[in-house]
Amino acid sequence: MITPRLLAGAALSVALSACDEPSTSSTPTTTCVGADTDAATAGCLRPTMPPEHYVTQPLLYFDTLDTSADPARVPTYSPWVARWEWPPWLLLTGWGREVMVNTAIARWKSGSSRWRIATLHP
Repeated sequence: MITPRLLAGAALSVALSACDEPSTSSTPTTTCVGADTDAATAGCLRPTMPPEHYVTQPLLYFDTLDTSADPARVPTYSPWVARWEWPPWLLLTGWGREVMVNTAIARWKSGSSRWRIATLHP
């Protein structure tokens, strides 16, 4: 039987294990497989933009979900960008730069913050 004391102990154990010292190693934690090929894994990737880019772009993306934000401010999407809904649905709700920009504008015009109204579902 799970008691409140057992549950609190488990939560404390998890919380304390998250407080480990950060790694000082500069080596990636993900193994690179297939470097310099089209099948290269994420562990082979290295940043190609200044650090500010990696801060600004996600903020612009989340602004596209905010109906009170300026609809003209959109991130620099890749031509192959994809947007998925989180589980349990796992629906593809956006594919390609043009679709991402247009659905952000449609969401803003409709005043809806819900995915399904402004994306692929009428």
